[in-house]
Amino acid sequence: MVYLPGVIMMGILSFIFLVITLILFITKNASIIHTYHWENVKEENKKVYAIHMGVGMLISAFANIAGALINFFTETNWGWMSFGVGLVASFVYWSIIQKKYNGGFF
Repeated sequence: MVYLPGVIMMGILSFIFLVITLILFITKNASIIHTYHWENVKEENKKVYAIHMGVGMLISAFANIAGALINFFTETNWGWMSFGVGLVASFVYWSIIQKKYNGGFF
């Protein structure tokens, strides 16, 4: 049962990411993200920016859910690969969104 702590940790992370995603989608307000990430975003783009950041969080959430399921059903720790791939995919997506709407990371 070495895989079980990873399943629990990924499940908790998935829940947190899904909550943040829902907040970003429902409120369309990026204020839950640190200020320096969205302070240069034009006012008319802030709602779209919040939705795109939510999509990035959703990618992370799905990667965590997939990783937890892989670890649970295969009784291995291979799900961490899904976690890593999802985290990299989210980071690439966020980087593109940051460059497009904020002009850079900071």
